[in-house]
Amino acid sequence: MPAGCRTQAAKGILRSLRPCIGAINRIYSQNCGHEVMDNWAQQVEAKLFSLTAKGIKFDLERIRSAAAAIGNAQNSCRTIHVAGTNGKGSTCAFIESALRSAGYRTALFTSPHIVSFAERFRIDGAIVTEKQWLDVYEDLADLISLNKLTFFEAATLIAFELFRREKVEWAVYETGMGGRLDATNIINPDLSVITRVAMDHREFLGESLEAILGEKLGIVKPQTPLVIADPLDDNLRGVVMARCERLHAPCTMVGQSQITDLHSDESKTVFLRNGVKYELSLAGDFQAENALLAIVALERCGAELTSEEVRSGLRKTRVSGRLDHFDIQGKRFIFDVGHNPDAATLVCGQLSSRYPKETLCIVTGIMADKEYSKMVPGYALCANHVIVARPQIARAATSEQLAAWIPPAQCTVCSDVASAIDSALLRKEGVICVAGSFHTVGEAFMKLGIRPV
Repeated sequence: MPAGCRTQAAKGILRSLRPCIGAINRIYSQNCGHEVMDNWAQQVEAKLFSLTAKGIKFDLERIRSAAAAIGNAQNSCRTIHVAGTNGKGSTCAFIESALRSAGYRTALFTSPHIVSFAERFRIDGAIVTEKQWLDVYEDLADLISLNKLTFFEAATLIAFELFRREKVEWAVYETGMGGRLDATNIINPDLSVITRVAMDHREFLGESLEAILGEKLGIVKPQTPLVIADPLDDNLRGVVMARCERLHAPCTMVGQSQITDLHSDESKTVFLRNGVKYELSLAGDFQAENALLAIVALERCGAELTSEEVRSGLRKTRVSGRLDHFDIQGKRFIFDVGHNPDAATLVCGQLSSRYPKETLCIVTGIMADKEYSKMVPGYALCANHVIVARPQIARAATSEQLAAWIPPAQCTVCSDVASAIDSALLRKEGVICVAGSFHTVGEAFMKLGIRPV
């Protein structure tokens, strides 16, 4: 039945069946031999990660060829494409959750993951089982090798085929980096979204905001609506409008000026838009703009949603590692995966407004190709103490490189993230924020036994 003919009653039936389907999948997974599956998954993940040795290749020919060989699975459902520097993951999650609240069968492809490769693929809000993505990988392994796909290209191809097999109605795709030459950019979306743009990945995307924005705008398709965070600069606005006019793509710019009565605490964010109250289960004032992008995107994408379905979807959205908080061993832990200066500034602003400096300790590990010299001093300003560590990945900056930007009396140097967590637990500060990288948060999650949602 076409989506446009869907009745509210049919939506209700679909919603009622979701838990049953999920329970069946869980029972099947529990009886298929976890140890064997876990071992095989680890081997395949290692093989996929080995593809990172191919580096980042800005070229869509390989992914186009591989996708064509499987019948262009990316065109099997309606899609929304999201690019940007910061806020992409949250915006994607808001959109997917609202579509799911309206009864659609949804999929979400995001990156990077925090702990498990499977986190990149979600069906109806749930991380897929290892069996689901492994079955797809096994069928695509030869094709991945034949086309010499990079790691991200292989993950993207798996998403295309996985979502087709799961008979998804709406899929939300987050770009990995940039947009114009990102592997996800072979989809033909119903709508494009660009979140806040800032300086990041200069070696690939350019040395100016104009250049970086131009790469992000590469996801805009002819006559396809774009919803974009207002760049708040006349020159950048001109870049956006020139691109959209050339492609006859309707453009809507959104910004926090369209939000009133914004309030955020540790557990939620509340705001008004056109007199309507929206409540988010994510902390941080900046989440209001991400939610606003999602709201406008849902109004422009052509899906059938009521206002209450949108509000319900936003309220139920959970995203791990975005000012995520837990009480562990008598300490308040906060985790944030922000990994560039713009994100670090936002996080420090939120921490400073909520916690006295003397109560806060920050644990950080950052990639060497990030501007850590502009991140670490900010951490030192808002926290009483900073513990630096090196995540277990070759790209990571050394602990000593990070420590060079912190007064020695205010810094503890640890060799790895697990040791840094142990050190933080022994300190007097009652609030511990783990920040700076997906890898750092992931290793902290594993140390503390936290599973991403």
